[in-house]
Formats: sequence, C-alpha cells, structure tokens
Amino acid sequence: MNVLIAGAGRLGARIARVLAASDGDVAPVDTDEARLDVPCG
Repeated sequence: MNVLIAGAGRLGARIARVLAASDGDVAPVDTDEARLDVPCG
C-alpha cells in the first residue's frame, strides 16, 4: 500500500509509524523539513 501523508506533526508522524509498521510504503510531506527527520519505522 502506498500512502502520502500531508503534515508530519504529532498526528501525521504517528500515522506514518503505524502504517510503516504494517509494511506500508509511507511518504510524509511537510513544509517544515525538520519534521521529516522523525523515523517512521
């Protein structure tokens, strides 16, 4: 499953971690590049 997440704040990061743990291909997108440094899996 391919997933694009708009926003990598608390909720977006949590969703990314959950989906990555279930073998999803996750791509978070955020205007704040520092938020994208949070590991998803």
